[in-house]
Amino acid sequence: MSTQQADKLYHVYAKSQCIYHSLNESQFKEVWDTINKFVSITGTLDKKDLSYEEVTVEKEIIRNSSY
Repeated sequence: MSTQQADKLYHVYAKSQCIYHSLNESQFKEVWDTINKFVSITGTLDKKDLSYEEVTVEKEIIRNSSY
């Protein structure tokens, strides 16, 4: 069994454009909620145009990577 730690990062998209990247979970929750409220109020986008990507990053892999 692996004991490696992993972090989750989030990227937020409006249509195909990345508008926020590398957010931690608490940042993501705040941004996602705010964007959805903004879209509901302004009607500038359809909610189906919003999406996000969850990326799992293994800390050990990053520590051992070479540049």
